Amino acid sequence: MHDYSVLDSIEKYDCLEDSWTKMYFSLPKPLAKLGSTIVNEKSILIVGGMSRDFEPTAEVWSLSLMTLEWTEKMSMFAPRLTSSGLIFSQSNEVPYIYAIGGNKSRECERYNVGKEVWEPIPNFQEKVNQDFRGEYNCLFTYSCC
Repeated sequence: MHDYSVLDSIEKYDCLEDSWTKMYFSLPKPLAKLGSTIVNEKSILIVGGMSRDFEPTAEVWSLSLMTLEWTEKMSMFAPRLTSSGLIFSQSNEVPYIYAIGGNKSRECERYNVGKEVWEPIPNFQEKVNQDFRGEYNCLFTYSCC
C-alpha cells in the first residue's frame, strides 16, 4: 500500500564516506514524511509528518544538539506531511522557518524562532501538482556537502 515506513530511528549520512550511520537516539515518536531543519546551529526542528495511523500531524519537536533531548514546541495551524522547512532572516534578523504546502494543501505558515510561535502567511493560489507521485504542493530543497 505504501512505499515507506513510519519509524522512530535517525540515521546520519556521511557524504565523504558515502555511508549511513544509525544514531543512538531516536525521534520523539514514530514518523514518516516529516520536514526538518537546523535552527541557529543549536537544534534540529522537525515539523509535521505522518503518524503510525497514516494521518498527517501538526506537531513540532526540537532536538537540542547539546543535550540530545527533545522538546515539544507549539503545533502548526495545519497538519501536514511532505513539506519543507526553511530558515530565512528578515531585515530585523529574526529567523523564520517556513512550512510550505504539503499533503495536497495550499496552506503556508512560518515559525518565529525568537518568539516560538507560528504565524499565518499567504497560501498558494492554486494546488501545484507534483508530476510523478500524485502529491501536491511539495517544496523540495537540495544541497551538497
